[in-house]
Amino acid sequence: MISRFVRLIPTRLLYLYESFLLRNYKRTKKFLTSTNPRILEEISRKKALQVFKIAARNVPAYKKFLEEHNINPDEIRTIEDFKKVPITTKENYIRKYTYEERCIQGRFPPYGNIDESSGSSGTPVNWIHSKEEVERLAKAAQFEYQYTYNPTNKRYIIIGAWSMGAWTTGVKFAEIIENFSIVKSIGPDVDKIVNTIKTFGKEYNYLIGAYPPFIKKLVDEGSKKIRWKDYKIDFVTGGEPFIEEWRDYIRRKIGNPDSIIISSYGASDIDIGIAFETPFSIFIRKLAKKNKVLRKEIFGSLDVDPVIFQYDITEHYIENIKKKGKPTFHITLLNPVVASPKVKYCLEDEGKTISFDKMLQILRKFVPGYMEELQRQGLKKEDILRLPFLFVSGRIDETVSIDGANVYPTHIYLSLSRDEELHDITNSFKISTKFDEKQNFKFYLLFELKKGIKPSKKLREKYHRTILRQLIEINDGFKESYLKDKKAADPHVLLYPYHTGPFKEYNLIKRKYIFKPVEVAVILFLSFILSSAKYMNFLGNYNIVGNAFIELPPHPTIGYSLLQLLVNTLIVFSVLMSFFALIKSMVPKRNGGY
Repeated sequence: MISRFVRLIPTRLLYLYESFLLRNYKRTKKFLTSTNPRILEEISRKKALQVFKIAARNVPAYKKFLEEHNINPDEIRTIEDFKKVPITTKENYIRKYTYEERCIQGRFPPYGNIDESSGSSGTPVNWIHSKEEVERLAKAAQFEYQYTYNPTNKRYIIIGAWSMGAWTTGVKFAEIIENFSIVKSIGPDVDKIVNTIKTFGKEYNYLIGAYPPFIKKLVDEGSKKIRWKDYKIDFVTGGEPFIEEWRDYIRRKIGNPDSIIISSYGASDIDIGIAFETPFSIFIRKLAKKNKVLRKEIFGSLDVDPVIFQYDITEHYIENIKKKGKPTFHITLLNPVVASPKVKYCLEDEGKTISFDKMLQILRKFVPGYMEELQRQGLKKEDILRLPFLFVSGRIDETVSIDGANVYPTHIYLSLSRDEELHDITNSFKISTKFDEKQNFKFYLLFELKKGIKPSKKLREKYHRTILRQLIEINDGFKESYLKDKKAADPHVLLYPYHTGPFKEYNLIKRKYIFKPVEVAVILFLSFILSSAKYMNFLGNYNIVGNAFIELPPHPTIGYSLLQLLVNTLIVFSVLMSFFALIKSMVPKRNGGY
């Protein structure tokens, strides 16, 4: 019933309603906390098919891509058909076709920007964005900011401590934040950040955005120059996973157990706001950490406790797949005004998605009193976003395999966090495997010591002893491999003075851990206003007509406007026939609830 109903709604009307929602935080929150999750899922599927058709008809590179894989776009009519479409990656799509070929109509948008990725998985790549897609992203980011940090009664100064230059995160962070708050872009400079906080004083709240390694560096080194607990400091991070112990450490270091520390998941390839941590997702992650059965049920074969995000399924269609034998996912960007569409694009991050309803079923089964505990922690049931979850444990290539057992960078960090001395003297680390001259397997752990700490045999032995003990305790797969073949699984520890050896090129952007050898009047108004030339330019030089982006003339003719008015009248009729059914279906059913 729900799927049949959603199919009757014109896609263009869905886009209009979403734009209407995004203009007001309270409307958006009400929609995302009360809409039946199955409706959101159907909307996502409908939009994914629409984006596929747009790309197949209007993006030269994607046309070629489908032809090379013998895919006839006209045969892709359902979401089941969509599963037959091959995934796109940086290797088989981005690097294979030119920048222009990957854009709508084979050319750059008239207005917008070009970002450059940090090249964390290779050579830096440029990404083309239209002005309209950036504006839509800013509205989505504003919702996440208001939902997460509740800035209404706070005076925030936001500090961008991401790396500066062409890199996407640093530039885009400031570009987006300045639309709804005040931001100062500093970059990863401890002294400048400390001086900025001291300059503006204690009456403000500060939200610092940076990658996890720099946040730790900031609170460690900054503690010698500023009394952190005298200031109200919150953080937003991303770029790589972290463990709950890391979050606890940062709070202890700044002397504020209530500091809001949230990770946001994004990628230059798609956008920087794919998903974000919520109080509910963090609550679930902590439950899974304590309950091994729950953990297994939620995370399945993932060998590490991943970061749990929630994502707006009406903006990103995500589906689970396997790649290189590991769980991962592909993403279809559902933003209708992108310059360069992404269809079934795989970022090659290890993880998976799970629906909101499925998560509730698991929690009710394995933690029957979870809602009471959640409410004791101050989260109201009516504030929970009814959005799906996305687990991310890191890059597919950021693990080493030891006789089938995966060791992740987070395993090493967790091991270090359980030994205060080693944690305090370690600046960075890398993990690696190789075969020696006799083809014997070797497992290596390379540690960079902090400035002033010298390597020694005694220190190396302590690292070895501590890491081995902790890996056996926290990683069942490693334990099994070690007991089976101690010689192969036994880690070889190498210590390096500060910024020497493989750590000589210190990366402030991201660290490398693997060392390689959605009201009737309003909707009617929006529908009719489509016939005006002014609104036709709401999408820049493009409008959504049928299943394709069509370039509009600068001054639409009278005939075109009358045709558009007729089309919109038909849309209004369909809205009047289905609106009340939509409202009714959006109300959550009592049975099967929380």
